[in-house]
Amino acid sequence: MTPLEVSKKLNAISNRIKPEVLKAEKSSNTFLLKSRIALSSGPYKLRTLRRMGYPYAVRNPRPPMDPGIINVQTGVFRRSWRKSIVSVGGNITMKVYNIDPKSRYMAGTSVMIERPVQRIALKPVMKQRKINLEHAIRTALK
Repeated sequence: MTPLEVSKKLNAISNRIKPEVLKAEKSSNTFLLKSRIALSSGPYKLRTLRRMGYPYAVRNPRPPMDPGIINVQTGVFRRSWRKSIVSVGGNITMKVYNIDPKSRYMAGTSVMIERPVQRIALKPVMKQRKINLEHAIRTALK
């Protein structure tokens, strides 16, 4: 194979990889969104939490489950997850964020412990993202 043929082959692979990686990242972003929605679907209502003595309170924290699982109260927080993906100059940025004003309290307050919904969603997503990207590369190299 001549250097020109190698160059053409590499360019063709490069042109196939970009859309495959973008597709993989979109899939990972959707997985992250679904994961965060699931983590925002905890079973405890405010009445139950009150009976439990407010187990997420700083004064006496004893959360009945991982504090990153957010209990559904009105459902607004769960419905407020959004996703975006931006590709600029070959760089891809994906983001999942919550537009509910209460989301700023997830880092903790003077009366509530930290609720790390963002952080605990990442571990399974990063594993899935790796799988998606490996698949994208294999597909592009075929």
